[in-house]
Amino acid sequence: MIGIFGMGGVGKSTVAKAIYNHLIMSFQGFDGSCFLANIRQVSSKGHNGLVALQEKLLHNTLKRKNFEINNVDEGISLIKARLHSKKVLIVLDEIDQISQLESLAGQRNWFGKGSVVIVTTRDSHLLSDLGTKETYMVKKLSIGDSLQLLSWHAFGVPIPLKEYYGLCKTIASYTDGLPLALTIIGSHLRRRSVQEWIEEVEKLRSKPRDDIQKVLKRSYDALDDDTKNIFLDISCFFVGHDKKDTTMILEACGFHAKCGIRSLIERCLLTSQGGGEFERLEMHDLVQDMGREIVKKEYPRDPSKRSRLVDPKDVFDVLQGNKGTEAIEGMIVKSNMLRNVVLSTKVFIMMVNLRILILDGVRLGGSFKYLSNELRLLSFHNCHLSHIQLDFDFMKLVELDLKGSNIEEFQPNMQNFICLRILKLDSCKQLKNTPDFSGAQSLQDISFKCCSNLAKVHPSIRNLERLVRLDFTECEKLEMLPSSICKLKSLECLMLYGCQNLRELPIDFGKLEQLQILDAGNTALSHLVACGSIKKKSK
Repeated sequence: MIGIFGMGGVGKSTVAKAIYNHLIMSFQGFDGSCFLANIRQVSSKGHNGLVALQEKLLHNTLKRKNFEINNVDEGISLIKARLHSKKVLIVLDEIDQISQLESLAGQRNWFGKGSVVIVTTRDSHLLSDLGTKETYMVKKLSIGDSLQLLSWHAFGVPIPLKEYYGLCKTIASYTDGLPLALTIIGSHLRRRSVQEWIEEVEKLRSKPRDDIQKVLKRSYDALDDDTKNIFLDISCFFVGHDKKDTTMILEACGFHAKCGIRSLIERCLLTSQGGGEFERLEMHDLVQDMGREIVKKEYPRDPSKRSRLVDPKDVFDVLQGNKGTEAIEGMIVKSNMLRNVVLSTKVFIMMVNLRILILDGVRLGGSFKYLSNELRLLSFHNCHLSHIQLDFDFMKLVELDLKGSNIEEFQPNMQNFICLRILKLDSCKQLKNTPDFSGAQSLQDISFKCCSNLAKVHPSIRNLERLVRLDFTECEKLEMLPSSICKLKSLECLMLYGCQNLRELPIDFGKLEQLQILDAGNTALSHLVACGSIKKKSK
C-alpha cells in the first residue's frame, strides 16, 4: 500500500495515474485493476456513493457486469471474499475521510500477494497506518520544471519563446510550483501578445502570492457573462454529471452551453471524462472551490441574496429562517442539513427565480405549487413520499429526477411538462406502472432502471416521437412491452438487461428504424425477430 499526499492541485492524481499506467504497461501479471477517481466527490452522496464505489471496484477488477450491493458492510465482505486471493492493482484517488478507505481497502489482507494499492489524499493523517517508506508527499515543481509546464500550455513547446522568457519566470515564481495554476495560466495566455502578458503579470503582482484561488480566478475573470454563469452553475451543481444532460439544462436556462463548456475546457477550468453516453463533466477541487467562493462573495454576510446556495450552513440559515428571496437561482438541500426536520414547501414561495433545485432525502411537506415555475431541473432523490401530488405547472422543466424514491404511483398530467426532456425514476422500487405519457412531446430520455416492481408500460409511450433512449434495466417484473413501443421513430437505445421475466418482444419490433443499441442480456428472450435495423450494437 502506497500513500500519496499533498496540497490540492500539486499533481497527486497525475502521479498516481502515471504509476498506474506504468505498472499496467510493464506486464506485472495483475489479475485485475481499477482506478477509482474523485472518491471525495462520489462518496459525498453518503452510503449510496460508497456502495457505488465498491460495486465499481469489484466490476473493474473482476470484469463481471453486475454486483448489486445493499450496504457498505455487505460490500466490505464481498471485496474481501472475492479479492483476497487476487493480485490486483488499485488506485483510490482523492480520499478525504477514513470511512472511504475502510470501505474500499481497509486491510492489506483483503487482497492477494503482490497486489498494489495506491491512495491519494490531501490529508496525510489518513495515511497514519502506513510506514514512512510507504508514503510520498508530492513536491511542488522547481522553477525549471514550472517554466517547462507553463511553456507547453502557453506555446506548445518545452522552452518559452525568447521575448516571453522573463515574464514566464515571473509567473513560474508567483505560482510557486503549483502545476494546476501553471496549466490554467498558460492556457489562459496562449496566443496572447507580449503586452497582454505584461498586463497579466501586473495583475498577479497586485494580489497576495499565496492566494492560489485568485490565481485561478484570473481565467474566470476573462470569461464573458454567459460563460461565467455556466461555470458557476457547473461548479455548484453539475460536477460529475452527464455532459449531454447538463448542456440541455443550461441551454434551457438561456445560456450558450455548448460554446461555454468548450471554452471552459479550453481554459482548463473544466474537463470532460469518458465518451459517448458516459461522458461526464469533471472539475479540479481547487477550481470548484474557487467557483463556489465567488458565489459566497456576492453577499458574504447574507446568503439569502446569493444566486446559488450549496454550503450546508447557508442553506440551513435561509430555510430555517424562511429567508428565501428572488435572488436565489439554485440550491442543494440534503437531509443532514436540516437535522431531520420536515421542510414545508412554503419556504420556497419567495424563490420565484429558482432554476435548479436538488433535494436528497429531504422530508418534504406541503404542495409543490409553491415551487418556482422557472425550474429547469428538479432532482428529488430518496423522496420518502409514497404519492406525489404534482399540482403545479412546470412548463419550463427540462429534467425531473426522482431516483431512489418511495413513490408507489406517479401519474402527473404530462401536458404540464411540455419542455420535459429527461425523466429519471431509477430505483423507485415501489413503482408498479409507468405514467401516462400523453402530452410529453419533448421527452428524449426516460429511465426506470432497477424499478424491481415495475410491471406495466403505458401504451401512450407511442406518442413520444422524440424519445431517443429508454432504460428498463433490472425491471425484474416486466413481462412484456406494449406493441405501441414500435412506433418510436427516434429511439436509438433500448436497455432491457436483467428483465428476467421478459420472454418476447412485440411482433413489429423490427420497425424501430433508428435503433442502434439493444441490451437484452439476462432476460428470458429466446430469439430476436425482424431486428435487422439494429446497426450498432446489440447484446
